Amino acid sequence: MYRRRLLAALAALPALGAGCLSDLPTASGPRSGPEPEGTPGRQTGVVVGDVDIGEDSQGQLIVVATLRNRGPDPTEATVVVTLSVGVEETVRETTVEVPGGSSVETTIEFETTFDVFTDNGSISARVR
Repeated sequence: MYRRRLLAALAALPALGAGCLSDLPTASGPRSGPEPEGTPGRQTGVVVGDVDIGEDSQGQLIVVATLRNRGPDPTEATVVVTLSVGVEETVRETTVEVPGGSSVETTIEFETTFDVFTDNGSISARVR
């Protein structure tokens, strides 16, 4: 008997909630997010293909970014590397010529040691 009451109450829950849920706001605005700077097909076909980190002979952090040119023409591209360690943020950038249809590696050096970075750091790279 209790089971029938419980099942009847559970069956009525969706009907009770339908009125409340119909007033929720719906999505508005564009269906896709904004395109970041350096998106291929806009101004340049150069993208960051790979990012690798390491240390030099003194233990300082170095970042090696591989830039790929998806277009047929040589393109000058600026890679922006952002290093975050704790609450501090350091930005370095360098400009390189990337031949059409190929890749180029560029190295960016930071004053932070590799050990400090591995304890509490993050890195990001993008083409500007």
